[in-house]
Amino acid sequence: MQIVDPDKQIAGRNWIVEIALFRVNRIARICIRLSCVARGDIGTFTPAVPSFVPLLAQKIGIENEGERIDSFPVHYGSVNIDDLVARLEDSQRKLPIVVVSEARPDLNRPWLLDINLLARNLTGLAWVFCISYEAAFGLSDALGKTWSVFNGACRIYMPGFDRFAQSPYDHPLIFGERLINTTWGESWLRRTIAFSSIDNADIYQRFPRFVTLRAKLAQRSYERRRADLTTEQQLEQIKDENDKLKRDVQEWMDLSSIAEEDQKVTRRDLDDVKRENAGLRSYIELLESTRKTGVEEGAERPTDYSGVPQWVVKTFSGRLVLSKKAEAAVMSSVYQDIGLVCDALQLLAMQYVDMRRHGDRRPIYEGRLRSLTLREEPIGASLDKFRSDSQYKCRYEGRELFTDRHLKKGNSRDPREILRIYFCWDEETRQVVVGHLTSHLETAIS
Repeated sequence: MQIVDPDKQIAGRNWIVEIALFRVNRIARICIRLSCVARGDIGTFTPAVPSFVPLLAQKIGIENEGERIDSFPVHYGSVNIDDLVARLEDSQRKLPIVVVSEARPDLNRPWLLDINLLARNLTGLAWVFCISYEAAFGLSDALGKTWSVFNGACRIYMPGFDRFAQSPYDHPLIFGERLINTTWGESWLRRTIAFSSIDNADIYQRFPRFVTLRAKLAQRSYERRRADLTTEQQLEQIKDENDKLKRDVQEWMDLSSIAEEDQKVTRRDLDDVKRENAGLRSYIELLESTRKTGVEEGAERPTDYSGVPQWVVKTFSGRLVLSKKAEAAVMSSVYQDIGLVCDALQLLAMQYVDMRRHGDRRPIYEGRLRSLTLREEPIGASLDKFRSDSQYKCRYEGRELFTDRHLKKGNSRDPREILRIYFCWDEETRQVVVGHLTSHLETAIS
């Protein structure tokens, strides 16, 4: 079964739920896939499992690879911490485990996340385990502080967890301070886990697509019908099917011709819009050159990373833009100095843009760069080695851009102490496009 639900807020965006129920070796299997499809830019969204999935887990009971799927958080205390460690280190585990730790007692709020809502929204995608404040010490003793989670923090332990062979950054940690009085933590967890669920080479072998199952059922039904026909009837049926295929081909050719003509008209309209935009940008640049600053007066700087995207839009429109990837990345940033991040973005939007647009303002830009103790460099000595790496690419206005430069400060491996802002100069819109911030992008080269 396939259900298409148009988005209530964004025109042209559709949510498609595919449900396939089949049987393998007398065991009932159900495959549920949620897809988001849009014309053009898909926009930002927080994935969620369809509402009937938690009901299936509660009322009927479902399993993944022989392990029961829960729609509620499972609590662990000090006495059964060994069971939790065994679950984390199980090499056969297929789903991520989110471990949420109890906050310190003086906060008068044991859980900094809505653990029940989180477990319900991740039903079938991950398990949510909660550990008491005292049990967190036991987990630290068992795994080591580097791999533990405590004091209100939460961590995603991905499948294949191996503390002796992997980096802690492979299993993301969110500190408790980042979860106080904000809802971005749950959204980030849901996005990270949802996207990891499709990052699997054999996913379509384990869970066939709806269209694949439908095609197999149609073929099976067709073969059963043909088995009951005489040779003459089969020939007549083949002739009818051939005629239908010819009509379908002609219909698609007609539609293709119409679409091609529409595309030509759209391209002409787009060219007109681009020329108009270029004229407007030139006029805006002329106006901005007479101002002392391009920063919107009264635009208060954000005190939390969740406010950075909106601040950038309000403050630097026409000069600097965050790609969708950059917006998602900054929302999960743990860099300790948000003030420096804002200073760096303002530097790119103001002095860097002025230097690129006017050419004679490099000393002003470099002076401000030094005062912030930042460096601006290419991402590598040989850029061609990075062009095939999707981490250094972003999309803006339907185009794929290569973020070939970055602002940098610090060389620590701790994301709280290192700042990187990857960006490029977009000649078409004459502004800066940021592809990623604030963490360092890890590659085989680095």
